[in-house]
Amino acid sequence: MLRYFALDPDVCSAYDGVQFESLGEYMDSLESENPFSIEAVLISIMDRFGLAIALPLALFVPQKWKQTIHLKDVEQVLPYPEMLLGSLLSMKSLACICEVVKQFGHGSFTSKSVEDGGQTRYSAMDLLMIGSNPKSDFGLSGMLKGRNVFHLSQRMLNRMTSTLAGDKYPVDAKDPKEIHSVFEGLYFGNQGLAPLFSPKEEMTSAIVSSLCNKLVANALIGTSMAPVESRHGLFRVRVGGKTVKSLEGLFAVLEKMGHEVTFSMRTNVTSMGVGLSALCEDGMFSQIPLAYPLKTGLTIRKSETRPVYDEAVTLMTHGAVFIRIQGPLIQNAEIEWCLNVTGLTGFQPVGGVHRPWQTDPRAFVVHAPEACGSADDRQKALRRITCISAVSNCIADENHVVVGGYGFMGVCLDSVALLQHSLTGTCSMYPLFLDGAAKMYLVQGYRIFEKENAVYREDAIALRESLIELPSDIIVPPDKISSTATRALHSLPEKSVFQCLESCKAQLRDAIALSEGYY
Repeated sequence: MLRYFALDPDVCSAYDGVQFESLGEYMDSLESENPFSIEAVLISIMDRFGLAIALPLALFVPQKWKQTIHLKDVEQVLPYPEMLLGSLLSMKSLACICEVVKQFGHGSFTSKSVEDGGQTRYSAMDLLMIGSNPKSDFGLSGMLKGRNVFHLSQRMLNRMTSTLAGDKYPVDAKDPKEIHSVFEGLYFGNQGLAPLFSPKEEMTSAIVSSLCNKLVANALIGTSMAPVESRHGLFRVRVGGKTVKSLEGLFAVLEKMGHEVTFSMRTNVTSMGVGLSALCEDGMFSQIPLAYPLKTGLTIRKSETRPVYDEAVTLMTHGAVFIRIQGPLIQNAEIEWCLNVTGLTGFQPVGGVHRPWQTDPRAFVVHAPEACGSADDRQKALRRITCISAVSNCIADENHVVVGGYGFMGVCLDSVALLQHSLTGTCSMYPLFLDGAAKMYLVQGYRIFEKENAVYREDAIALRESLIELPSDIIVPPDKISSTATRALHSLPEKSVFQCLESCKAQLRDAIALSEGYY
């Protein structure tokens, strides 16, 4: 597995001021003599860093991982991690894991927030109507609570961002946590990297993101899909001398006020939010980029002389709609939208540190840029986003699933691919997980929405039709290998810090060539 994390020195050297180290190089540097078991280390890490949702995966741990060993003996069990991870990171097995997580968490959430041992758990619709997660938004939801009309003014932004940014400083200043005593000097998070935005800019993004979610929830008023009136009520934003009650209305006013709005559907090689860094002898940190190799199930030729075949491997990608806003009132903010692991299909602020291997323009792909080039195009896209968010969160609540239906209703890419297809009639993103019962639930949700909401009727019809046409990449029939591999190629950046990128692209091209020889 470590070969997939090997780095390209030429690409890495283009990022000035960032010191890189591959995971393999870090592992080679370890000299610990303390005995440990891989199982105990994994469970300890998951528990320490709040990854309880992943604990069911401990069921798949091989017997040898339960044994106590020394670091020098790790080679004895290396075939097992290789085999286990190689099995987990495939389209079929990831689909199975999604189903396991769904069953593990089924019934954990109701259609409204509930108290559990003093902790409030929020459903997808709760988060949409609240605007953000009260557990992690530094008090933003409390500031917006009870406001049916929010006055978006410079004075209000200054007051709120100053308070929220002030609350954020102590969080950023905490000492980083070492992952585990076995892994000396290895830390979660990309320590030492500069933030993407200043605290005030990040909090401005959080405010805009929350307002967008609350406006989206308005679209459900008057429908039978969710009791929005009693739990939310009509939410409005007063801005630029206008009162708006929809997502597209907000952005129409912002653009008329002179804001530049940049709207892009992107994919980039993802580490699923996990960052690693290693403490160096000089007290600085080296960055350890991570990626997830994914077995696609797409056939490639393993031998030129014999009919022996294998399957192509690519790198897992993240997909989202990124909206950048810059202007006289909102000077610099960026938000992203997708079905995300925070618990809903909706908006969240773009923040954190600048990981150049993910956030640099050379490291991501912009899909169908012409689809959102004009103000009218952006208005249509925002209406479609409203529909997708409204229906998806309702379906997640109805099925009482964890993390807003992530996995059960696909992943981030499925939501963005639906938007892209509804706007352009094509899809260039990979991989797509949505299939089966969840897709039918969503189709029925759009049918209800188109009947009960006249404002978004045409958008709901377009989304329903696109949803039916979109493929699922869990099991790819032979006649779809070429188009699927083409989407996988289009989702990868031109350059990456990972050496395996070119090998992955070559395998996908092989899959296309082999398929086109038969179909």
